[in-house]
Amino acid sequence: MRLRFKRRRFGLLAIASSLGPALESLVRKTQAQPKPQSNLQSAKSPAANSVVDVKLQINGVEHALKIEPPVTLLDLLRERLSHAT
Repeated sequence: MRLRFKRRRFGLLAIASSLGPALESLVRKTQAQPKPQSNLQSAKSPAANSVVDVKLQINGVEHALKIEPPVTLLDLLRERLSHAT
């Protein structure tokens, strides 16, 4: 029994036969890895009731403030520094 392959068909067969196991092992690796737990926030973020010292320079004027961590820059500019300008 003699098999005859053309070059193109042989190339496609070779690629397909090598990609199958490679993709299967990749899928197994990605499914087996546990999701990393983020301890980054708890390590770097201060407690909710703490106060953070912040220095801002706005229009050449330096402002030293103590703010709570959830305060956004927009809130800070609107509510605390609107009277300073």
